[in-house]
Amino acid sequence: MLRVSTWLALIFTWTAFLLMPPAAHAGGLLITTLMVLMGGAGLLHAIARKDFDWKAHVFWFLPLAALFVWANITVLWSPFDQRGGWTNAHTAITVGLLMVWAPLALHAVKPERQLLLRHLFLATSLMAAGLLLIDVLSGWGLSILIDPIQPDENLGHRQNDALMNVGHGIYIYAMFAAPFTAIALKTLRRDVAWGLIALYVIALALAAYFNLLQIGWLVLCVTLLVMPLAYKWPRPTILGFCGLAVLSILAAPILGITSGKILTSETISLPGSWDHRLRMWAYCWAEIKQNPFLGHGFDVSRTYSETYKTPAGYDMAIVSLHPHNIGIQLWLETGLVGVLLFCAFILGLIKQALKYAGSPLCAAALSGLLASNVLIYATTVNLWHDYVWGSTVFALVILTLIPRGSANDNESSSA
Repeated sequence: MLRVSTWLALIFTWTAFLLMPPAAHAGGLLITTLMVLMGGAGLLHAIARKDFDWKAHVFWFLPLAALFVWANITVLWSPFDQRGGWTNAHTAITVGLLMVWAPLALHAVKPERQLLLRHLFLATSLMAAGLLLIDVLSGWGLSILIDPIQPDENLGHRQNDALMNVGHGIYIYAMFAAPFTAIALKTLRRDVAWGLIALYVIALALAAYFNLLQIGWLVLCVTLLVMPLAYKWPRPTILGFCGLAVLSILAAPILGITSGKILTSETISLPGSWDHRLRMWAYCWAEIKQNPFLGHGFDVSRTYSETYKTPAGYDMAIVSLHPHNIGIQLWLETGLVGVLLFCAFILGLIKQALKYAGSPLCAAALSGLLASNVLIYATTVNLWHDYVWGSTVFALVILTLIPRGSANDNESSSA
């Protein structure tokens, strides 16, 4: 069984690294499959090894599993039409609890092969950043070249779809900026590393700017500001961002209340996207306080049909499928029960995070990833989007590849 699990882990690991760029560029949908396969192989390999320390993972995995179970229970009172026996909640628990084990698949990769994986990641990530920029500058011509417009399709509609998909790719690779920086500095000559880091960041920042994606360059800025801070003060920075993540979930209702007050102010003017977010958060707070303990049920935010008039004069849904803030989404759909389980999951990871951050560069990479995730999950994504989980898990896989010793040391960090 060990030999079979080793081969499966190797196959799915190399496949994930090779296919991540097109998967992210296409909107992230294939990422779920890649991480589920890698996670399943990693879990099987850990079971086959028999010496794996399961106790080290209990404190984060059990609250996560309980959260997914509770989310499935809330389907019972959700007004969202689940359309048959298999629900979105079932998909979330199935793929979510498999893909989180993906970093374990790296135990099957020998140290010298991990060096090749680091080079592969650097090369494919730089290529991905360049292709994202080319696609945006060409009017999403690259996306349309790969998937040509059909006779019955509208060019503007297809370009809008491409804008959304490429936007996903941009913030996914912006999320990878911290691990990319650390791996480049550990793997390459210092001057070459800094040159590639600059190219990577500039390409993604330009792609985000021309794709009208504020979150892309915001994530890059936050990452670059946090990494030096964590390099100098590793433990306080990691503890600080873990605490910030918990606080952002617990205090999400305050965001909803504040959003309502800002909207009623006559002295504050906001860009359209941020005005929309404040309207969503204020609207969701009004719903949250009706059932704060159990929530309104999984995917309830998909049932809201109320609209508002934009400054441009057209009607827009107040809640666009999800609240674009996972704290508010947890309160809204799973109530205080789901919120406490998610916070327990984050707190259960702190010991693992501090253990990982044994070197300043590892601490910087982890803190940069934490900061980018706090920002992305607080402003952009749906908590139950499996490709978002998959992207975060793949970022953890990359972190696992960062050597802990000198720049020439091929010893990888523990998963």
